[in-house]
Amino acid sequence: AKPIALHAYQSHKYWCASCDRMQAAAFPASVLRGGLVGPRLTGLIGYLKGSGHVSYTTLQALLDEGLGARLSTGMLAKVVDKVSQALAPIYQPLVEALPDQVRINIDETGHNDQGRLLWTWVLGAPSFTVFHIDPTRSSQVLENLLGTECEAVLGHDYFSAYRAFMKKAPVTVQFCLAHLIREVRFLTESTNYAVAQYGQRLL
Repeated sequence: AKPIALHAYQSHKYWCASCDRMQAAAFPASVLRGGLVGPRLTGLIGYLKGSGHVSYTTLQALLDEGLGARLSTGMLAKVVDKVSQALAPIYQPLVEALPDQVRINIDETGHNDQGRLLWTWVLGAPSFTVFHIDPTRSSQVLENLLGTECEAVLGHDYFSAYRAFMKKAPVTVQFCLAHLIREVRFLTESTNYAVAQYGQRLL
């Protein structure tokens, strides 16, 4: 891979005798568009943060020691936000395509964001995957993303939000087999002999 080159641009000031004011040389348009961090380094930062799940401090150390690029964590956060904004036009059409998919596997997991509990939903369609962060874990999230006319086959666990959504949309449901096997194994450990035997037969 071609190494990332670091460039410094300087705009020299001079005194203009005509207007009697200080003037500065203009930066090239490409430099202004790229900002302090150019497109290739922006892409690397976005990839490491988004796909690599690298913390800002680790990312800062990696760029400093590996590339000699000294950036504050605040600047890194701005770069990541720039990447998010650049991906928005691509992300939204995928969200809008979800209700028309033939099958979608869904799961959600909680995470802490500066003391606030948020939920990351993952919706895996046959040809793409959508990640959605929401402050709630309710069926309203599914209704917002899939609508009430979605006819997809949904793969998920037994969480109540999914069961509630089943009453709102004409979806077909395939409960997660790993969760089913786990529940059946739980039956086999019952102190009730009949229940344990029933669980054994199912298993």
